[in-house]
Amino acid sequence: MDLYDVLDRQQLDDSAGSLWECPEEAWQGIFQEVADRLGRRSWEIWAGTLAGLAATAHKNLHWYYHRDLYGMVYLLLVAPTGVGKGIVTDVAYDLLPAGYTTRDSVQSGPALAPILAEITRGKGGEFLSAKPRPVLLLVEEWSQMVKASKIEFSNLQDILNTLFHRSRPWNLSRSDRSGSGGDVVIPNPTLSICATTT
Repeated sequence: MDLYDVLDRQQLDDSAGSLWECPEEAWQGIFQEVADRLGRRSWEIWAGTLAGLAATAHKNLHWYYHRDLYGMVYLLLVAPTGVGKGIVTDVAYDLLPAGYTTRDSVQSGPALAPILAEITRGKGGEFLSAKPRPVLLLVEEWSQMVKASKIEFSNLQDILNTLFHRSRPWNLSRSDRSGSGGDVVIPNPTLSICATTT
């Protein structure tokens, strides 16, 4: 059963049903190619394709609209249980170039630092440098991120918002002592998110 079967059962009229269908205009270029290869057109396929392309484009695409904007997206597909939402993250992952950094989740805001960059530390644990890398978070159930955000003193959601299309370096200052984390600076943080939920 797919999303359209569920909606048909709800006996939506034509005008309401058209709000849910992925429009014909959406199936062009690579979107059409992916749909043809998979033999399926749905919002799940379209969203996965968008997430994979956006993560690959990352900061290679740039335009200005009130502030700097780039190719990355934060994408959340909401759909009923049992419609095969997992294909969204599968498609996004399969469109990435070899070696592209992906993670399934993150438990805290500070945990984003070693994901967004390869961090080099000295023998005493002091921060030396960070080599940034584009990252795609592939989260098959967004509720796990929401739960992590509800932990007391969590700043995960705040940091995700801070990192969205960020053009300047991001710093994580946990302590003035290097052994406790010190002052970590990630130049050019580049984060995309592809997530689904019910």
